[in-house]
Amino acid sequence: MREVQYNLLLKKIKSIVYKANFKLPEDVKRSLVNKKNKEKGRNKKILDLIIENFKYAEKNEVPLCQDTGMAVFFVEVGEDVKINGGTIRRAITQATQEIYSDYYLRKSVVNHPFIRKNTADNTPPVIHFDIIKGSKIKISFMPKGGGSENMSRLKMFNPSVKKEKIVDFIYETVREAGPNPCPPTILGVGIGGTFDYAPYLAKKALLRSIGERNKDTQMAKLEKEITSKINKKSNIGIQGLGGKTTVLDTFIEYYPCHIASLPVAVNINCHSARHAEVVI
Repeated sequence: MREVQYNLLLKKIKSIVYKANFKLPEDVKRSLVNKKNKEKGRNKKILDLIIENFKYAEKNEVPLCQDTGMAVFFVEVGEDVKINGGTIRRAITQATQEIYSDYYLRKSVVNHPFIRKNTADNTPPVIHFDIIKGSKIKISFMPKGGGSENMSRLKMFNPSVKKEKIVDFIYETVREAGPNPCPPTILGVGIGGTFDYAPYLAKKALLRSIGERNKDTQMAKLEKEITSKINKKSNIGIQGLGGKTTVLDTFIEYYPCHIASLPVAVNINCHSARHAEVVI
């Protein structure tokens, strides 16, 4: 049994909460720069501003976006790991409290869906746990903004549905969202599982790197097809002002499902696709 000290765990989690809020992942940076070279006029100028923003944020330690999101964590815990001095949940909560307070990040969490009093420290976080083999802990953090989250959708399809209808649903989700999720966006799509599991898959898909295809060849082909259709037909473009680039990439995760159902969830991420991870 491998033992991990609570203070080390806390330090590592704080490092990714900090990093994700101030530094855009390299794959997203590259994609935005590449798209800028393919755009013209107003769209190119807006991408220039987006690029200037992520450079300024990293250099001057200011948030990539004023909406520093709800703190979402994906945690893979090895069966042979023991935490001394505390729990992973406690460390995640403390790390969120301290980073959001110490760096004056916007606190966006309210204590009740109806009462809506701000918790004042951006907690509680949303944590997805998974038990894996081995003696390591992998923690991924995503500050998920409300604007893009609100545009996400779930649909329970009849299992006899043709693939084209699923593509149409994803396309319509993006089209109806329009400029609201701050395009160019990244799409996470969850297919299969259950009513609750498909959205989890869709959100987890957003942790992948731009250009990283699903290992299943059919799903990899579908990812490309969805991105291509949206960029060619939607004309939403950069910040909803038209043009070639509405979606930077589409990621699909799938899971076995019941013979009578076929859930499909779409979780949209804005161009400030922030996430970071650490392995302990």
